[in-house]
Amino acid sequence: MGRKVLLVIDLQQDFLPGGALAAAPGSERIVPVVNKLLDTPVFDLRVASTDWHPEVCRQPCLLYCCNQHLRGFRTCMPSACSCCSVRCCSVLCKTQVTQMADLLRRCRRAEREVHRVTAQGHISFASTHGKSPGESVPHRGIQQPLWPEHCVQGTPGADHPADLTRHRWDHVVRKGSALDADASSPFRDLHGADLGLAAFLRERGVQARLRAAVRPCWWGRSSARTPAG
Repeated sequence: MGRKVLLVIDLQQDFLPGGALAAAPGSERIVPVVNKLLDTPVFDLRVASTDWHPEVCRQPCLLYCCNQHLRGFRTCMPSACSCCSVRCCSVLCKTQVTQMADLLRRCRRAEREVHRVTAQGHISFASTHGKSPGESVPHRGIQQPLWPEHCVQGTPGADHPADLTRHRWDHVVRKGSALDADASSPFRDLHGADLGLAAFLRERGVQARLRAAVRPCWWGRSSARTPAG
C-alpha cells in the first residue's frame, strides 16, 4: 500500500487576516485544524510549501529578460544592485540603454521590451510594474497576475503562524524565490518548471495526498490537479 502525505499549501502570515493579501475572515481558524492533521498518524509524510519571494529593490532599475542573450553585454556594465542583481538605470548611459534595447528586440523570446520600473521585485508584484494589484502583464507566454508585495524572504509575512506545529515538516518547498517566475502549485511553477516535489514523493512511495490551504481557491485547485508523478 502506498504512503500518504499531508500537503500544507502556503500557510503563511501574509495569507491570513492582517497580512498583505486579503484573506477570508476567520481563515486563521484553519491553523488548529492543520495542527490536528499534523498529529494524525495516518500520514507518513508532512510537507509544506511557502511563497519565498526576493527582497524588493527600491532603486530605479531595468527589468529585462533573456539573460542568456545579454550575458556578454552585462560583463562590461558597472556593478549590479546588491539586493536584486539587476543593473540600475542610474549607472547606464543613454548609449548602453539603447544597445540593451536593441539586443532585446533581436531576442526570439516573448518578452522584448525594456521596462523602467519604480521598484525591482518579484514578477508577481504589482509594484514591480508600476501597476495595481488585480491587473496582469504578459510574461514568458502567459498573463502574469499581479499582487501586493507579499511573503518576502525574512519578513514576518513570510513566516508560518506562530501557533502552527512547524517542527513536523519532512520537506518544505520554497516557491517564487527567483525574480522572474511565479508558482501557485508546489509541484511546478507557472511556466512548467519542476520544483522537485513530485520526485521527492515518488522516491518515498507516496500514492495519496491531502492538501490544506488558506490561499485563494485558484491556488488550491492548481495544487490538487497537479499529478505527483
